[in-house]
Amino acid sequence: MKKRTIIILSAVLIILLLAVYFYIGKPVVKPPERLANVPKQAEWVGGADGGSWYQVTKVVSKNTFRIKVYNEGNGELEIDTTFILNPDCSFKEIDSALLVKSIDGYDGEKVLLSLPEKGKRCSLIIK
Repeated sequence: MKKRTIIILSAVLIILLLAVYFYIGKPVVKPPERLANVPKQAEWVGGADGGSWYQVTKVVSKNTFRIKVYNEGNGELEIDTTFILNPDCSFKEIDSALLVKSIDGYDGEKVLLSLPEKGKRCSLIIK
């Protein structure tokens, strides 16, 4: 009985150590310095390879938002337009606070969201 208990405790300890290692080992990417022409309300989204600054300037409805995207390198405004939740998404509305936390990037055509959607990612498209 003691041998089995030791094996179980050892396995649990190994799993915990691995979990801590992967959690701590995850690279933390700090946002770049905010340039003077990037509003304080804009949130940076990106990774080690770069990112952009995003500002939701107006909530038109629960699926329509006015968003500004600023260039990370020079702070220039890349786009200022109204986006709607992609009709292909199974959910038809999104809370603006959740939206800000879910922005994952901008590919030049749509704002990508980190909300998984049946094997694909949901997005905002230009209205």
